[in-house]
Amino acid sequence: MNLRYEAEKEVNEKNEKFNLNLSGEQLRDEINKAFQEKIKELAMTLVDSLNTMGVENSFVEGFMQGLHSSHRELQSNFWKMVLKLMKDNATLDTSRYFDGRNEWTKNMCKCAYIAGYSPEAITDMDKYETLLTFK
Repeated sequence: MNLRYEAEKEVNEKNEKFNLNLSGEQLRDEINKAFQEKIKELAMTLVDSLNTMGVENSFVEGFMQGLHSSHRELQSNFWKMVLKLMKDNATLDTSRYFDGRNEWTKNMCKCAYIAGYSPEAITDMDKYETLLTFK
C-alpha cells in the first residue's frame, strides 16, 4: 500500500472524470491534499489501535517486524520522520493540542529536541557521533 501512489491515482482519475483540467501545480496541490488526508487516516488507525489495554508489546513487535522487512533506505526515512514528528510535537501550540493527559508527551518531545535529537542534528556527523556515545 503506497498512499502517495493511491492519492495520485485518485486525483488523476477525478481530474479526468470531471474534466477539471488542473494544471501541474494545481494537480500537485490536490495530490498533496489527498495524500495528507490518507496519512491522517493512517495516523488515526495507528492511534486507535493502541486504545486497548495490553496491546503495547504486540503493537511494537508487529510494527518493528513490518518496518524491518522494508528497504533499508525506507527504514532510515521512517526514523527521520519520527524525529521530525517529535520536533513538530515539541513546538506545537500547547493550548490547542495539549492538556494534563498528554503533557508528558509534549515535554518528552521537547527534551529530545533540546538534547539534539532532530533530523537536522543527525545530519551533523560530529553531533551524531556524540549522541551515539551518550548513555
